[in-house]
Amino acid sequence: MRPRICEICGSGRSRSIYERRFEPLPGALLAGYDVTVCVDCGFCFAQDLPSSAEFDRYYEEQSKYEAHQRDGAPSEYDTRRLPAAAAIVAEWLPDRQSRVLDIGCATGGMLAALRDIGYQRVVGVDPSAACARAAQRYHQIEVHTAPLSRLPEELGKFDLVIFGSVLEHLLELNETVARIRGLLNPGGCVFIEVPDMTRCTLLDDAPFQEFSVEHVNFFSPVSLQNLWRKHGFSTVGMRQTHIRYLGSLVVREIRGMFRVGNDPVPIERDEETEPELRRYVQKSQDRLERIALVIEDLVARQERIVVWGAGTHTQGLLKSTRLGAAKIVAFVDSNARYGGQSLAGAPIVGPDALAAFEEPILISSQQYQDEIKQEISEVRRLPNRVITLY
Repeated sequence: MRPRICEICGSGRSRSIYERRFEPLPGALLAGYDVTVCVDCGFCFAQDLPSSAEFDRYYEEQSKYEAHQRDGAPSEYDTRRLPAAAAIVAEWLPDRQSRVLDIGCATGGMLAALRDIGYQRVVGVDPSAACARAAQRYHQIEVHTAPLSRLPEELGKFDLVIFGSVLEHLLELNETVARIRGLLNPGGCVFIEVPDMTRCTLLDDAPFQEFSVEHVNFFSPVSLQNLWRKHGFSTVGMRQTHIRYLGSLVVREIRGMFRVGNDPVPIERDEETEPELRRYVQKSQDRLERIALVIEDLVARQERIVVWGAGTHTQGLLKSTRLGAAKIVAFVDSNARYGGQSLAGAPIVGPDALAAFEEPILISSQQYQDEIKQEISEVRRLPNRVITLY
């Protein structure tokens, strides 16, 4: 693995903030990375990563954004989030005749929200063929199947390119900006949504969930502007937003629009992100200590258990606590892609298989803990004792 240089200022000098580790599934993209900060400009990003080609392959083959558990239908969260984002686009780029491309569009929900308010010339691109099919099925949106590195030549030029929750996933940021510039008409714009890492301590989420398997860039308003302005884009608008996701979890994002121009602007040092990430690490460590007490009790009793959840949350706990020493007979997950695989030596099964187990069920999720508990006791009417971490 080649060390990453800073994509904002080009410096090769960085210092560590946190080492994130996972118990990987077979064929997983990675088993962890180091969260680092550029010494010279303050941009925060992940080190020790696979190549861009491996990331492309992962999103083509292992995408989780087609919402298979809902057969591609929009989530309740998206029905609130996407119209709000579309309204900001309309505020900053009111011309409804604009030709719009959404890169990494998943099932096309953002494009459908724009079409609902008058933007008719919309098209999407996503690496997942399943996402493209879902976009056609639910929204009648045209979506091409391709990664960003292999965009179809026939797409043509656009007045607006959308990156909704995409930039935090990409390794080659400067190449991406150059590629997008080539897609834009004169005076064209790019609309960006990224997690707001200057406010991550405000999140009521599980420990270290902001350091997911897929997120490799940790943006602030300053670093996001730096990236686009150094390539000659001017800022049309910038806004820090928030919206309720599930229960008490409020998602905090940065939304910005940048217009293609000619003159690059000198970068500004990011003074916010590193101290906020260090506070976030301490908050996560404190929460993890409380969770570890529950897990230590399970290990001490060596009672056979089933763990509901095989994703990032569980994979992280298997490395950061003694969960792997518990007597786990199976993992349960609704993600069909996990079916037939194993984690920490135990099989991963779908929820329908739970009827065959009498063991207590440990729910390894904060976001969906109440929902899973309800499914176990009220929907499936299972008699299993339920153990929660939150």
